[in-house]
Amino acid sequence: MLTFAVVLLIESLLITFRGVTSAEDIIFSYNDTVIAKADEKVILSCSYTGTVYDLFWYRQFPGSALQFLIMESSGFITHATPQVPGITMTHNKDIRRMDLEISSASVSFSALYYCAVR
Repeated sequence: MLTFAVVLLIESLLITFRGVTSAEDIIFSYNDTVIAKADEKVILSCSYTGTVYDLFWYRQFPGSALQFLIMESSGFITHATPQVPGITMTHNKDIRRMDLEISSASVSFSALYYCAVR
């Protein structure tokens, strides 16, 4: 189950989500589009149905492999090594929502972002 966000940064940040479903569970974005200027905080949000054990965020630069960013498992957060600066994750179990926060958007964050659950 994956949802992804296309991130293009020229003078603004444009993030578009699409959801992928399975027979049992669905994961989808809260917002289809988020627009932010450089240096602004950006929050990417995904929701899910069903039971999940682990939550993940990845990104993919054009022509590159997926890059692990951050995950939550049993309430513990694990960052990529080396850690990507300015990235945090929150999980609200009550409303089944996971957020990826980019503290200060910049051109270096222009990528395809994926949220996934297991």
